[in-house]
Amino acid sequence: MQITEETVVGVVRPSAGFPASDAMELVDVYRLILTIFGFPVLSWGCHVLASSN
Repeated sequence: MQITEETVVGVVRPSAGFPASDAMELVDVYRLILTIFGFPVLSWGCHVLASSN
């Protein structure tokens, strides 16, 4: 199966009929949330691992 640009857009676009730009905005929001919450969790995890040794 060849992966074309249309296939990627079809996979990314939700079945509810949102435009692709809305889907991209959702991805940006998720990325922002992961960035905000990810770094403290990662640093805390590293701190716990370092202190447990």
